[in-house]
Amino acid sequence: MLHHALEFLELRRDILSDERYQYLFTVEAVNELVNQGISFREAYKTIGMQIESGNFIWDVSKGLHHTHEGSMGNLCKMEIRKEMQRFLQLS
Repeated sequence: MLHHALEFLELRRDILSDERYQYLFTVEAVNELVNQGISFREAYKTIGMQIESGNFIWDVSKGLHHTHEGSMGNLCKMEIRKEMQRFLQLS
């Protein structure tokens, strides 16, 4: 079934520019406000109010700037590989 389904997959570039996906960027928006010195609580409330009022807009052209471990751009694959090897040695 999977092999059959894979034949019909179609990759689309820039899908996140579609306004239907705006809310995917709410965490990024909160993080941006926190990095500007606003408390997390206030940033969360601010973005929440923007969403509730229908005024949340994220400029996709700004890109994403994730830096925490495991995020896009900082997957920590080497660290994961080391942990997997350590685990396998303990087994």
